[in-house]
Amino acid sequence: MAKGFVFSLDAAFAVLIFVMFVATFAYFSSQSRDNGYTMIILEKQANDALISLDKSGALSTMDDGIIGNKLNSMFSESISWNIEMYYYNYSGGFNLEGNTSFGNGYSKVNKIVLAQRESVLFEDEQVKYYVITRLRVWVK
Repeated sequence: MAKGFVFSLDAAFAVLIFVMFVATFAYFSSQSRDNGYTMIILEKQANDALISLDKSGALSTMDDGIIGNKLNSMFSESISWNIEMYYYNYSGGFNLEGNTSFGNGYSKVNKIVLAQRESVLFEDEQVKYYVITRLRVWVK
C-alpha cells in the first residue's frame, strides 16, 4: 500500500508541475503579443486629430501652446505625440519660410504612426502660407 501511495503522490506532483508550466507559458506568450489593431487605431486617431485641429482653426494660429493643449486633450495619457509644421510662402515658387516642431521626443521609439495634412492659410483673401503638418503618434 505504501508503494501505491508514493506513486499516486508522484503522479499528482507531476501533474501539478505540468499545469504550472503550461500556465506560465500561456501567461508569458500572451504578454509578448502586440494587439494588431493598436497601430490602426492610432493612425485613425492621428488623422482625426489633424482634421479637428485644421477645422477648429488651431493650425492656422501657428501657436504651439494652443495646438499642444488641443492635442493633449484629444489623446489619452498613454499616447505621446510630436508635431512638425512647415510653412511655405509662394513668391515665384514655394519657398520654406519657417518650421516648428514640438511635443515629445521620438528617437528611441520603435513603432510610430505618421499622419500628414496639407492646408492653405489665407490672410486678407490672399494665400499667405502653404502648410504641411506631420503628426507622429505612439504608445508610451
